[in-house]
Amino acid sequence: MTGKERIGKAAMVTILVVAALLLHPVRPDRTAPMRENVAAGDSLLRCYITMDGTTSGIKGVNGGMSAFLMKKYASESGIRPVIVYRVEGALDSLLRGSADIVAAMAGDSLRTDSILITRQLGDSIVWILRADAPGQYLALNGWITDLATSGDYGKLKKDWLRIRRTGWRLSPYDSLIKRYSARSGWDWRLVASVIRHESHFNIEALSPAGAIGLMQILPYKYSAEQLFIPEFNIMAGTEYLSKLRRMFEPYSADSVQNVKFALAAYNAGEGRILECIRFAESIGVKASSWDSIATRAIPRMRTFSGSQTIPYVDSILRTYDKYQLRYAE
Repeated sequence: MTGKERIGKAAMVTILVVAALLLHPVRPDRTAPMRENVAAGDSLLRCYITMDGTTSGIKGVNGGMSAFLMKKYASESGIRPVIVYRVEGALDSLLRGSADIVAAMAGDSLRTDSILITRQLGDSIVWILRADAPGQYLALNGWITDLATSGDYGKLKKDWLRIRRTGWRLSPYDSLIKRYSARSGWDWRLVASVIRHESHFNIEALSPAGAIGLMQILPYKYSAEQLFIPEFNIMAGTEYLSKLRRMFEPYSADSVQNVKFALAAYNAGEGRILECIRFAESIGVKASSWDSIATRAIPRMRTFSGSQTIPYVDSILRTYDKYQLRYAE
């Protein structure tokens, strides 16, 4: 594209923005939904936050602050936010229409003819929209300008840092863990122990095998985009844990062994643990006890060593013991 063509396109975007301002001389209506989910019957704001691994990746506090501000903007606009953390491909998702807003670090690499970029938020964070959404851009950029000129951004950042330090006891996801643990019949501290060992509470965690997010779910039943959403990931993981407990209940001597079987299956797969049970039965080892299988049956198996699964179960239960002492129900 020639320099004249680039200038022409930039001028066209400017004309569109100015025209929108002339047609609406009052402040932009910030309650207008960014996207209407007709099927669900409510307004959704799909907010993607780029993470490390891209040229515009956001780190640490900036990533959390971006999510905090996106939720505040959505709340004030009467929209339901969906926050998605992406290691890569966030801008591609925006251009495809899978995302409404992308938060990234400001930089020349973001300057394309297909996007609109807001003024900077604090530490060089910008929010990006598609070039075909000038009205949405005006509303969002006006909101950001208000924050910057009123001094509210600094106050909000202090609020966020205070929440980050004291707003949860174990992780940023305590309320979600408690909600979905209660639905699935698991102690929330045990589910938190699973998440601690699966991802260290890192929503953008990716395993070499392709497992995604907090509870390291493989994208078979759900899409990768869904599994990068904290609430969805925790919901899917706790549902699977609940399914495993029901599956292994007939094989378990008691509730403690039932939990151990479920944890072992979460790590190794339900088929592998059923194989261990059948092998234990075939050699006369007590098959209703994971402890017996781990110490007496698995060492004799040729098809499964348990080198990861046995320490996995033990480690989660040790963490759970610590969490029980430190955190009340």
